[in-house]
Amino acid sequence: SLYVLLTTIVLSICFFASTLPVSMAIQKSNALEYYSFVVDEIEDSHMNKEVMEKCISEAKDKGYQLEIEEKNNSCYLVTLTYEIKLPIPGYKNTGTHYGYAR
Repeated sequence: SLYVLLTTIVLSICFFASTLPVSMAIQKSNALEYYSFVVDEIEDSHMNKEVMEKCISEAKDKGYQLEIEEKNNSCYLVTLTYEIKLPIPGYKNTGTHYGYAR
């Protein structure tokens, strides 16, 4: 019947809408976890340039943009930009996390 069809459509939309915040939170959490990994790698390597280049390359492979900017001899600004992807046509959002490796 029409009632069952409409109820099914409304419930499907509600379910879909309720999963979006969870998906966004997971993507952000994954990016922040990767950011922490990168900072640890840089610090553990004692600011080795080859390690930094490898991290930038790996970030790109994972769909992130990683920038590492030297502020002085022992301090680097590490910026990770990530895209939030949702199954909504035309939706695009990015997040940025930054901090320092010392």
